[in-house]
Amino acid sequence: MIKLIVSDIDGTLVPEGTNDVNPEIFPLIRSLRARGVYFAVASGRHKCSIEKLFAPVRDDIIYITSNGAYTGTYSKTRAEFPLSKDIYTSLFQDFDTAIGYPYFAETANGAYTSCPDPEFSRLLTEDYGYDIQFRPSLLDLPEKIIKLSLYHPENAQNIDEKWLKKWNKICRCAVSGTHWIDFMATDVNKGNALFRLQEILNVTIQETLAFGDQANDIEMLKQAYFSFAMGNANCTVKNAARFTCDSCYNDGVLKTIRGFFPHD
Repeated sequence: MIKLIVSDIDGTLVPEGTNDVNPEIFPLIRSLRARGVYFAVASGRHKCSIEKLFAPVRDDIIYITSNGAYTGTYSKTRAEFPLSKDIYTSLFQDFDTAIGYPYFAETANGAYTSCPDPEFSRLLTEDYGYDIQFRPSLLDLPEKIIKLSLYHPENAQNIDEKWLKKWNKICRCAVSGTHWIDFMATDVNKGNALFRLQEILNVTIQETLAFGDQANDIEMLKQAYFSFAMGNANCTVKNAARFTCDSCYNDGVLKTIRGFFPHD
């Protein structure tokens, strides 16, 4: 019996970088919650973006956001895992002096960028639903940084492997979508966040249904017996999951959940 459903957002529940969620998911989430089934969103996005995307059911879902660096509900934080200042200072130096691509920082309650390009801010606010704030420097934010995200305008896979090797020595570095590389504390990922949530809810791996499409979803998929890679996922993700469902463009998540719960 399924007691917990966990879904990634970009490339899984919606096409990447959009807010085109099928509204039929909202009454389904309410119906599942009424019968005791939890629905969790596990995304690289910040909590503020998820709150907007799931506004009709924001009090009915669980948030695993910032790639697992934050877990909670709409009204209560359960866990957050910040980067150390030494680590994000080193990353800022690499981004600013050698990489040259825009980036932003997330805290538990906000998102900030020092990039002055209005198109980058538009991308974050309009396409991803962020409440992005501009700061000339990100070194002294009002809260601890839980995630950094570097934007590659073409494809994040094109980042030189030497940088990924360097960054992975000091933090958790994960490709999160076509354009993004995310940076979190070393032991932060969606799978660890899901494991902690399962313990809190007293739910087993065999009672968990999960959906994902990117490399940053693999640990999460391994933490669910009913693990589904999207039809649009790459082979690495499909090999990590037990099952494959339809693509995000054809409501694969919605169809699969209805297959498990045909009367909801």
